[in-house]
Amino acid sequence: MSNSNHKWSLPPTSPPNLPLPPSCPPLKPTTDSRMSTVMSAEKSLTRSKMLTKKRAAAAMNLATQPGKSIMMTAFMLWMSGKNLNVFTINTTSMAIINPLTAIINTNSNFRRFESPDDSPGSSLLQQKGIYIALNTLALMVAMYKMNSMGLLPMTTADWTGLIDQREPIENNLMAL
Repeated sequence: MSNSNHKWSLPPTSPPNLPLPPSCPPLKPTTDSRMSTVMSAEKSLTRSKMLTKKRAAAAMNLATQPGKSIMMTAFMLWMSGKNLNVFTINTTSMAIINPLTAIINTNSNFRRFESPDDSPGSSLLQQKGIYIALNTLALMVAMYKMNSMGLLPMTTADWTGLIDQREPIENNLMAL
């Protein structure tokens, strides 16, 4: 079966000579090498700026991730109750350990977003600050839970074991 029987077929050897759409400006070939060099430099500069913006956006996404999980952590801590049992201790310990390890590993978490031409960590200070602040807030939620369970020494009665006992000067014994 040949292509001539089809209504919409084009000959394969010649490209179609169709007019450009009205919104498309005609392409003008440039012959000046300096102009093409300038345009390629501008393209590389804009490409570099776009890459920097994408890196900053991805770093900000990583920085705000702890904030997205604070309410879920608070809900899990509330649902676990105030009694001391395995589930409550496990939930509370994970709510404390996860932000601490995230704060300790801040530089290694953001290392993939640093550009090779910048000094290390100079452009990511804002994102790192947000990341540390949100992890500190998550840690404060877990510490509040520990306080409500009575596991943190916050009252004066918790510190009475550290008070030195006074030795009496005299001892009275009752005579029988």
